[in-house]
Amino acid sequence: MRKIGIVTVGRSDLATFTPVIEKILERDDLQLYLYVSGAHLSPEFGSTAIEIAQKGWKVTDFIEIGLSSDTPQAMAKALGLGVISFAQVFSRRRPDILMVLGDRFEMLAAVQAAMPFNIPIAHIHGGDTTEGTVDEAIRHSITKMSHLHFAATEEYGTRILQMCEEHWRVTVTGSPALDNLFRTERQSKADVEEDLGI
Repeated sequence: MRKIGIVTVGRSDLATFTPVIEKILERDDLQLYLYVSGAHLSPEFGSTAIEIAQKGWKVTDFIEIGLSSDTPQAMAKALGLGVISFAQVFSRRRPDILMVLGDRFEMLAAVQAAMPFNIPIAHIHGGDTTEGTVDEAIRHSITKMSHLHFAATEEYGTRILQMCEEHWRVTVTGSPALDNLFRTERQSKADVEEDLGI
């Protein structure tokens, strides 16, 4: 049975990862290792781990990184503690592959910790751009440390290839978050008009 690790650090990546997690859970030949960290565990950011519990998913490890604010000092401290904490978890129980998403510094900590353990990294949403922010540097750093890339658009896939990644490692899949649209119950026109007061 292949063990698929997924790192979730906040509400935004959890929403995007939800269709992926559900597909893994449907398969008998895959086992989910769900690592919960970052803002999910921080009272300052809403302690959103409760949303995972509400979905009924089993969490493999809660990884505390001491995230207390979004100041540069707090982020740097959380990044360092994150590398240490993820390394401790991976030394006890390693996934066969680790899936990460986007550009959060907490994801970077997980990727850095996985490297010495030779855990292959699959990166969703690489190649995106957010010019002028630290997020861009973090995302591209994660891309360079990853082994498989799942880009949201052709443009982003091309950007990953421009970073000298091999073609066979890059797949344009679209955003998994779009799958959530297919599961959303549609409202009737009358209900929408009533909700909007028109």
